[in-house]
Amino acid sequence: MRRLASILCFATILAACGTSPAAEAGDGGAMDSPDSSTRGAGCTETAEYEVAFVGTWSAETHPDGFPPGPHFSPLIGAVHDDTFDMWTIGELATDGIESMAETGGTSGLDSEVTAAEPAASVVRGPGVGVSPGTATTTFVATADTPFLSITTMLAPSPDWFAGFDAVALCVEDAWVDSLELEAILYDAGTDSGPTYLAPNDDTNPAEVIRALDEPPFHDGSDFVPVGRFEITRLD
Repeated sequence: MRRLASILCFATILAACGTSPAAEAGDGGAMDSPDSSTRGAGCTETAEYEVAFVGTWSAETHPDGFPPGPHFSPLIGAVHDDTFDMWTIGELATDGIESMAETGGTSGLDSEVTAAEPAASVVRGPGVGVSPGTATTTFVATADTPFLSITTMLAPSPDWFAGFDAVALCVEDAWVDSLELEAILYDAGTDSGPTYLAPNDDTNPAEVIRALDEPPFHDGSDFVPVGRFEITRLD
């Protein structure tokens, strides 16, 4: 099954045997994961990874209306197989994604991932208390669960978050050594507030998840990232 890896701008994949070419941008700049025939097929045993979210969002990078108390919520995600969907651009947010994007809460997503076991296992990490800053956690991928999805709320905001969906860690029969992904911002489609500090305004009916392509997160020609994700194999 071909699945969309919701990463915009670029991805540099350094495989164990060398550097794999980055995926071609498509569908508004989003990138596809490698074909299912190459993902996870030849990786055996397990691979331990560190994922670091480097938040760069600041008054210098996004000066328009920049709010007080800028931070990112605790990292919450899953290492999983190709049957599990935590979130996908163009689809409605789950209750867990809604809670994460609107409040920074992680318990709902934690429960959704746990309910999917053994197809998925929860990945948990700290948040960024003050942006700019970095949050780091570790996890173990297996031959049965070679994909990573992760999220973090940008706060304060109505329902905006950074993250990626179903990034393949096993490519062409080898565990990826390192991977860097630009973090652009997404709208969960559950709150219609137009600004960082807008009061609650539930979107009814809910809209699908989309990339925020308006200022200050888009400059008219490209997305302005709020950070980056750095994934590094440890063993």
